Amino acid sequence: MSARGPYDIDRYADTASEVPGNPFATLGSRLCCLAAMAVLCLGAIVMLWRVSGR
Repeated sequence: MSARGPYDIDRYADTASEVPGNPFATLGSRLCCLAAMAVLCLGAIVMLWRVSGR
């Protein structure tokens, strides 16, 4: 039997896609993460701009 549990992680995996539960394994998730960070950063800038009174 070679069933792997959710906490059985191969620490010597060659690629990121072999690591279970890695959200950064695919390009799509990387772009989604980058877009979310950009939206949050721009939201913080706009909020600070409005608070400053300009």
